[in-house]
Amino acid sequence: RVLPRDNASIAFTLVNLAKAIGMLGDPNKAIELLERALEIRLRQYGAKHREVGVVYGSLAIQHQRLGNGTKARDYGLKCLEIEEEAYGPNHQELVATLVNLSNAYSMTGERAKREDTVKRLAGLDPKMALRLGAMDAAQGGYSSLPLGFSLGESVVVHGLSGAKELNGLRGVIKSWIPAKSRFEIKLEGRDETKAIRPENLL
Repeated sequence: RVLPRDNASIAFTLVNLAKAIGMLGDPNKAIELLERALEIRLRQYGAKHREVGVVYGSLAIQHQRLGNGTKARDYGLKCLEIEEEAYGPNHQELVATLVNLSNAYSMTGERAKREDTVKRLAGLDPKMALRLGAMDAAQGGYSSLPLGFSLGESVVVHGLSGAKELNGLRGVIKSWIPAKSRFEIKLEGRDETKAIRPENLL
């Protein structure tokens, strides 16, 4: 059976495929797939639906990977607007979007907006806000993550020579450690976190 081009399952597949391709290092292809998914969901749901917000958030992450802070910021703001309308201004669902938006503000040099976003995060996720604040303090009051990464993002470990048993494991970026130039990664199925260089993450 041939599915219609606007079938919801097609958009769902495109979003998941884009995430995987982006993690494998091809954000341009990921953006192409996400733009197709966005067209479908806009036709299906309209501009303010949560499923549209998911695509905007994913586009923001991929543009961060490309180093395009302006587009990352703009898509992040669209995602945030939809999430605020769907969940309210103080819901935990906003945390990941606010974290990514703060990183986008770092890339665009909008220091005051980053600081305001971190303050807002303090009311939703104090630990995450403290991490972001510590990152800024460690680099003279203002810092950004290595391009292409976002706090809270899922990653895969690869290319380690000293701890080969970790290669292939999935994890989540918890914080950036400027003094070590490494990310703190919470690996799936493990209680402890590991400090891993950006080049060893997909």
